[in-house]
Amino acid sequence: MRIAEMLSRHLRTDLWRSAFVFLWFCICLLFCLFPHPVNSLSSDGVALLEIKNFVESDPLKLLSDWKENDSEPCSWSGVHCDGTSRVVSLNISGNAFYGLSGDSLDNQDCRMCGSESRFIPGSANRISTLVCPGNDADLKFPYDFKRNHCSHCKLAGSLPSAIGNLSQLRTLSLPFHGFRGEIPKEIGTLEFLEVVNLAGNSFAGALPSEFGQLSRLRVLNLAYNSLE
Repeated sequence: MRIAEMLSRHLRTDLWRSAFVFLWFCICLLFCLFPHPVNSLSSDGVALLEIKNFVESDPLKLLSDWKENDSEPCSWSGVHCDGTSRVVSLNISGNAFYGLSGDSLDNQDCRMCGSESRFIPGSANRISTLVCPGNDADLKFPYDFKRNHCSHCKLAGSLPSAIGNLSQLRTLSLPFHGFRGEIPKEIGTLEFLEVVNLAGNSFAGALPSEFGQLSRLRVLNLAYNSLE
């Protein structure tokens, strides 16, 4: 009788152990077949991080909240998204006194620039272009812009071709920083772009011919660069 009880007890123990092992195996199998979702940064966020990688100096940590472990960049400084979490505006001004920024660029008073309407070569559309005087003596307020603007630069580096991956971008406003090199031709592929403000940087070379494809472009400000 006692032997039967012992056998029965061992049998129950073995059954529980086997059931536990089987349950653990099933759980492991489920994790393998259906891995736990991990935050994956959107394509717009990846493009913005590529832009950040080309920034060599950011003394005020303007881009410190641009982090790869986020799922989307819509809460990042200077970034604005539409209802589908696509980036539509990149707006980071490098100088507080400058009154032009963001979506209302063409509606604000520009104290240092005049405004005129002109054509971009290759474009069938007339846009509102901000043009600034080339002589400091023409400025209407006591500020030696050409000599002092670099002391106010907050971001320095170059713009990579990855900026062309922000396919829904409508406003690109990065005035009064220390960006240099050529203006990426990929900006000219952003079909929804309406505002480009890159004034007060150190861009050089010619304006890419691809800008002629920007059929929605209303405002272009490239003053105080070294463009041809």
